[in-house]
Amino acid sequence: GPAFLEEIRGQFVLHLKGTPYEMGLQHGRLFRQETAEDMTAYVDDFALKSGNTMESLMTMWKQAEPHVPQKFKDELRGLAEGAQLPLERVIAAHILPEKYHCSGYATWGKGTRDGKLYHYRSLDYGCHIGEKKRIQENACLILREPTGGVASAVVGWAGTIGCVSGMNAAVGPYT
Repeated sequence: GPAFLEEIRGQFVLHLKGTPYEMGLQHGRLFRQETAEDMTAYVDDFALKSGNTMESLMTMWKQAEPHVPQKFKDELRGLAEGAQLPLERVIAAHILPEKYHCSGYATWGKGTRDGKLYHYRSLDYGCHIGEKKRIQENACLILREPTGGVASAVVGWAGTIGCVSGMNAAVGPYT
């Protein structure tokens, strides 16, 4: 497909284009080893060693799944197929943020001395997830051009389809 992976000054940049399934497939194929490493780090080294089980992670997924848009399910399926990994493993890694994710706070008006808006956000991910390979070693910028959607730049890791930080080309609400 039209996807490609490059390295710029030691930083991976992954270019994806197509339907959600195609982008997942491209991602998995171009980042096969790194995706496998990150799934090991997220699932085995972090989730399972933190007291979770695959069964508990799949229970969380089953509760969330009715609310997950089909395009994300398609992209996860493509990612798993491209990386040659079981879909359940990829889903387990992607459901983790439901349990462990960002903290944030905002206050303004009477909640502050000067009435201004103050906001903070903490990613809350450990900096040392992974035993053999840390997820930070597979950090990448993902440039996405979805068919019929809004182009975006996402800061993330190999094997992840979500967005922790990024921006998009929309001049209004993101769809």
